[in-house]
Amino acid sequence: MKPSFLTFTLISLFVSSVVFAQGAALTSCKAADRVLINNRTVSAGGHEFQVSTKACSADVLALSSRSHSRAIEKRDTFTTCGIGGEFRCVVGQGVGPLAADCAALSNAVVAAFESNTGPALDTFTVPPQFVQELSLGTCLWAWINENPVTGGAVLQECYSTLTGFLAPDLNSCITAADTGGFVIPGTLNTGFDPRILEWTFEILHS
Repeated sequence: MKPSFLTFTLISLFVSSVVFAQGAALTSCKAADRVLINNRTVSAGGHEFQVSTKACSADVLALSSRSHSRAIEKRDTFTTCGIGGEFRCVVGQGVGPLAADCAALSNAVVAAFESNTGPALDTFTVPPQFVQELSLGTCLWAWINENPVTGGAVLQECYSTLTGFLAPDLNSCITAADTGGFVIPGTLNTGFDPRILEWTFEILHS
């Protein structure tokens, strides 16, 4: 069963670092279970990096395909650009990415999607229980829509949010080349529709 947002929030408030249970990530969308949908190579800022779309599992892919086949279904899309969160490091669970690779990835993403491109190219959308991954060398960024496939909202995120403060605030987690870190939404502001608060951003070894 997927942990609720309340579960995420309580965990993030009461622990100072996350210990993985049985080696499994707090997110329900574990890297080892993801199914590749498409992948492309982007060259920018003197680097090449990969941009991949993945389903959280084969079951999610099958369920999503059936769901999208229903002509009557119309999903809402919400933006999460600029929404902050609870930052947590994950240590002692295997080697982490190299800080230099993560810095290069950040610079390349800025060059590819933010520099002189306008706001349209700064955003990407992720259906429920799908992931947008970006990777360079040992560094993997994963932005995960944690909403349920059935009835869940499509979320729109900005690359500038990733490079502007989500990834930078996790830099201390990877300085020692340990496992990495993740961000979950950290606001319960009643002005936000709760569906936009079901996401996770993580940095891991690719």
